[in-house]
Amino acid sequence: MINTPNEQFKGYCFPVADGRWHTPAVNLNGCEEAVRYVKLQKILFHEVRIVGEDGKVVLQAIGGKIVFPAKEVDFVGNRDIPEVHEKR
Repeated sequence: MINTPNEQFKGYCFPVADGRWHTPAVNLNGCEEAVRYVKLQKILFHEVRIVGEDGKVVLQAIGGKIVFPAKEVDFVGNRDIPEVHEKR
């Protein structure tokens, strides 16, 4: 499913693997903003989940890798979203 740029999402970050606690929801405007959020937060948190307006997970990263969907293009279509690089 390719999401439209106008969709609203919520982002959650889970600092530890047990999944019992997460950061407060962050409102994200459109799929490109959601992907940028995941690419940045996956560096800092064990797990990052993006949920759609219906509450279903649409994008997920665990252990620093995007695991759902298997291909980013399945979420953003052909839009080019630059990588987020760590500062060293």
